[in-house]
Amino acid sequence: LGLNQWAHFTPEKLKNILSDRSPLAPMSVSGIKHLINARYRYDDLFSTEDKNPVSDVMLQRLIWHSRYGGRYWYLPVIHLYLHENDNEGAKVFFSELVRLALCYSLKQRKAISAAHTCIRGALRKLIASSAESTHHLAAERICLADEVRNVLLNEQLAWNPTWKSIVCRLSELLANGDEELKLSNPKLLESVFDMPVDIEHIQAFNDKDGQRREDVWRDWSYWLNGLGNLAMLESSINRSISNSTFTEKKKGYVKSQFMTILNLATLDNWTLDDCKCRCEHETQKLMAWLFPRDGIATH
Repeated sequence: LGLNQWAHFTPEKLKNILSDRSPLAPMSVSGIKHLINARYRYDDLFSTEDKNPVSDVMLQRLIWHSRYGGRYWYLPVIHLYLHENDNEGAKVFFSELVRLALCYSLKQRKAISAAHTCIRGALRKLIASSAESTHHLAAERICLADEVRNVLLNEQLAWNPTWKSIVCRLSELLANGDEELKLSNPKLLESVFDMPVDIEHIQAFNDKDGQRREDVWRDWSYWLNGLGNLAMLESSINRSISNSTFTEKKKGYVKSQFMTILNLATLDNWTLDDCKCRCEHETQKLMAWLFPRDGIATH
């Protein structure tokens, strides 16, 4: 659970700890067993890829691609410890936590104190109520919608490793459709999260035709590194097509297992207008998942 050594530990501190009677106070042997059981239940709900739907398992994979996974991935374990019989509540809570972590990761170029303050506030509320804690996360997330949309539409995502990792992986997952995400699919999860991949510029940044490069940079401007011109592609295929023309790239695209790439392979050409339309479409798709219409996210 990310335990750290406590420097300068003293008997006086031990007395203060032993007098703590809050729900998150030090536990008896039975309490420790209860926490261990909560950790196993976390794995049962979110890590068992051959049993659970992609929509659940992808949560614990996506949070590690945010700026906050290392600090807060274990909060669903705390939820399962505090609310032992509420598996559904744990799923909704984790779904909100992941969406908030992704939104804050897209909103800013680095981790910020506002995100930590919000998440720690949710943890305090979690002691009393799962629903109250989940609503706290959702209320904060909803306030970020305009800023996240602006990043997706206007920022050069290619220059930010966290941004492009989040949007391209999430885009590929969502491209498989809601029904597919309701099923278990270890192969899909492996391809999106474990297989060597690159973030492909559909229109190459360094065009194969050296005489065209400056024209491409001028005409495409920030669109060249934006959401509409980026997609996740197997590294082996990306190396083979390099900076070729779109027509040549399609010969490699058809060998991909990624839906986003296979969809591109059906196009005859790739123009700036195509890029702009795709950016709008991808933004709508990502925003629909990050900010569901009914407010509270479902898993």
